[in-house]
Amino acid sequence: MNFSYSGEGQTICVIDTGVDYDNFNLGDCSENDFLNGNCPTVIGGWDFFNGDNNPMEDNGHGTHVAGILISDDLQERGVSSGARVVAPKWGL
Repeated sequence: MNFSYSGEGQTICVIDTGVDYDNFNLGDCSENDFLNGNCPTVIGGWDFFNGDNNPMEDNGHGTHVAGILISDDLQERGVSSGARVVAPKWGL
């Protein structure tokens, strides 16, 4: 599908089980890049479950939700592709 809109300039908060920021369709960032604030897509978050600053996904649900929103995959583009995500991790 080719949509004439995007999420450019928007930031979405995905409160879920974390986000796999090194997923190819969600920015492909390393842990070091994420923790240093150098990821262009998943721009921040907090792990409330483990009490640290790394909201890396544990079970896939939060990443799935983020993909529906911001995936830049050409075949399965997110509904707000181009937006950025903040990922407070609230559980497993």
